[in-house]
Formats: sequence, structure tokens, C-alpha cells
Amino acid sequence: MANLPAGWSVNAANTSFVTKDTATVFSGDASVKYTFGAGGTAGAFQGITTNDPVKGADSLPLRPGLSYRVTVASRVSSITGAPSFRVRMSYNVADTLNAAQVFTYATATTWQNYETTFTVPAAAEANSSISVEFARGNTTAHDFWADAVRVEEGGVVSVTSGQVTQPSLAPDVVKQVSEIGVNMAVNGDVENGMNSWRVASASGVAHTMQKTSSSPIENTYSMLITIGDAGTTSRVQQCDRQTDVDDSTGGSPLYLPVQPFDEVWATCKVNIGLLSAAFLLRVEEYDSAKSLIQRTTLASKTNISTVATFQVYGGAVLSSTTRYVVLVAEYPGSFTDKNGTFKIDAVGLYRIPAKQRCHVYRSAAKTITTATPTAIDWDTEGYDVGAMHDTVTNNTRVTVNGAASGRGTIRLLTQVQWAAGVTGYRQLQVRKNGATVLGEDTRGGTVTIVTTQQCAAVDNAPAAGDYYEVIVTHTQGANLNVNNGQWVSYFQAKHEDG
Repeated sequence: MANLPAGWSVNAANTSFVTKDTATVFSGDASVKYTFGAGGTAGAFQGITTNDPVKGADSLPLRPGLSYRVTVASRVSSITGAPSFRVRMSYNVADTLNAAQVFTYATATTWQNYETTFTVPAAAEANSSISVEFARGNTTAHDFWADAVRVEEGGVVSVTSGQVTQPSLAPDVVKQVSEIGVNMAVNGDVENGMNSWRVASASGVAHTMQKTSSSPIENTYSMLITIGDAGTTSRVQQCDRQTDVDDSTGGSPLYLPVQPFDEVWATCKVNIGLLSAAFLLRVEEYDSAKSLIQRTTLASKTNISTVATFQVYGGAVLSSTTRYVVLVAEYPGSFTDKNGTFKIDAVGLYRIPAKQRCHVYRSAAKTITTATPTAIDWDTEGYDVGAMHDTVTNNTRVTVNGAASGRGTIRLLTQVQWAAGVTGYRQLQVRKNGATVLGEDTRGGTVTIVTTQQCAAVDNAPAAGDYYEVIVTHTQGANLNVNNGQWVSYFQAKHEDG
């Protein structure tokens, strides 16, 4: 038992064992070194599993319906046999609910940080387990290391046409976003009356707002908006006058500081009955001089036929020059209930720091001349948040922009698939600023099948203008193609704070 790491159990098949390694460390004071013995089956996975001294293996209190990001730093003594490792989640004691993600090592004796995301199924039990398991790819002994295992709650934020979406976890978006940080909306619960809010009237139609304790949406008070029976779209917005009173139309906008390419999420509960016009939850984006750039809709509710309470939420990626936002709720000037009233409550605005990221790929095969190092030109973008890539100008490059300068890390991953070839070697490199090699994978040619290579790298605290390229070389003796496809030959980059 002396070799068992605290809180983990060890699969000791094939005379395998673990040791506490204080010399080969990714972070902290020590790592787990898993010595996978010889024999057995080449593709078998075995390793370590959570094992709380009291709860046992199933000791992680993961919540059904939520998503969790798992990161693991790992390395291997040799890539002979194409070794790999996997992160495996088990959501019940019977292990009938489980999921796994397999990673292939790109290089030997090099720490790489790997991450994946799991969504806990609705039928999961109260506690889950996590395993970090290794496969040698042959039957010879290998040493594997694991360090810096992290499990973080929160869904994956994807971006389509600039709009943040999370359809698979829609019921839990509000909760997950609220756990990221503090609510930027001031007095969003309306418990302090109309402080920090103002109403904007439109076209001579009387608009008033006041707190009401009559059937509030949440807690003691809600904001009651009263308007005329007709009119154009008007709005309620955050205001920087703490002394605003009920029905106030005065005060200046409350400018909330943000950074370019930040993501912002807004939430709101409304009790409202509308015609065909939409209720909109928006932010106004301003530059450093507080000049309006644009109004961005985060969420909307339309075609409501009855008076009812709805929860709206949504998010967006801010523009490259945005420095401030103002939270706004816009509404039309005509209601089906003819009383011209509706309520707003539980307003929230949450900021997710900027995460520049892109996925670029080849839409057509590229011919590579033998024995000639060549930078891949990426002509198509799966996504590009933060203008890291241009499909025309310097399209071999993924570039760090100002908002990410000098902080966090850039994580890089590339995959290249070669056409089949018999002769020589295939080399894949990630280079920084045209010179520094951050990662490399080299292997021999194959006979009748394609060769697929992956290479990962991390660059700490990059400077604005730093750029990264994928350089490929082969010695087939004749021209050889790099195959095309979004998930065939591609280059990914992501900026992470911290």
C-alpha cells in the first residue's frame, strides 16, 4: 500500500505499480508515475481511479445535467507503439453509465496538458468516479506520468456567427453562468426599489416604473412598467444615479467595464403579454471614449399570446473595440392585456473573460514537395473568435491579438493527414514566429495507408503579434499530398487566462 497515491486506487495488472515522482513534475511538488509492466494486451487500458478513504471509488459529487471540464497533464517514456491514455468517467456504482476520451501522445518525455468535457447524464447517481488510464500500444513496459488533474464545473461555450449558444444544456445555462462570477447588474433583484434603473419614454407615450410587492416574480419586489396602449419600442436601462426614485427618467447610463472579445451573458424574468413585437434583453457596446459601437441582442421573447412569466437568457461575444457595456431591456408600446403593464425581475449580467480561439483547416489537398519544409496555408475557418486568423493574408499564421497579450497561455493543437507513401519520414512541427519549435512529431512513412500526425504545444504569456505556424516535411522522394477536411488536417488555438 505504500505506493498507492492518496485518494486513488491502482490497477496493478501486468506487475504494474505507481511511485511518487518528485523529480519529474508538471506542477506542485510531485506527480504520479505509473509503471506499466510488460506482457498482457497491447491495447488494454489500466491506471488509477479515484478512491476516497471513506466514500470509495465513487466519490465525486457531480451534478446530473451539468457539464464538467477535465484537464490532465501527462507524459510517456516512449512513443514506440503509439501509446495513449484516456480519461474515463463512471456515473454509477454498477458502471452502466460511463464515458471516456482517448488522447494519443505526440512526443515522448514531454509534458502536455490535455482537456476534455463530459456532460453528466440525468440518470447519474449522486457520486461519480474518474479514472486516468494508459495503453502502451504494444506489450513492452512503459512509464507514464500524470499530474495536475482538474475537474471544473461549467458548460462548453461555443460560438456560431458570433452568438454564444449552449443548446444541450439550456435549462442550466443561467445557473452555470452565474457561478462564473458576480452579477454585474446593479440592483437586478429590485429589492432596493428603482435605484440604478431608469425608463426611457417614447413618442409621447407615458412610461413609468416603480417597485411593486403585488405578486412579485421573486422575493419581495418586482419592477412594474406602465405604458400607454400604443407607442414605439422603449426601454429600461441601468443608470448610475443611486438616488433615482420611482418613475425616474433621469440619470446617465451605468457603463460596466469589459474587455474586447469578452463574452457577456444576461438573464431576466419577465411577466408580460405582447403582440408580435419582441421583448429584448440587450447590451449597448461602447469604446474607450464611451462612444456607442452597436446594440447587441442577447435574448428575446416574441409572439407571446398570454400574460405569463418567462425566463430569458443568452449571450454574445463583444467586438474588438468594446470597453464598456450598458444593460438594456427593450419593450414595445402595446400589450394584449390593455393595461399596459408588465414586470421585470432577477436581472443578471455576467462576464466571461475573453478567450481568443480558432479552428482552421484545409478545404483542398495540398501538395508538399519532397524534402522541403512547408508552412500549411489554412484557407477555411471553422470558427475564429478574436480575429486570430485571416484566410487570405498570412493565412499560414494564427496570431495573438492585443487582448491576450502578456497573460495566460495559448494552447495549440494540429493534425495533418498524409496521403499513403512508402519512403522516408513525415515530420510535423508547430513553430512560433517562424523560428522557435514548440512541438514536433516525426515518424516513418507507411506502405498502403495514410499517416495521421498530431502535435500539441503551449506558449506562456504570448506577446501581441506573436504568431504560430504548422510546418510539414517529408522525404518520400516525390511530391506527396496533405489531405483536406475540417477534422482531417487542421490547426486549433485557444487563449486561456490564468
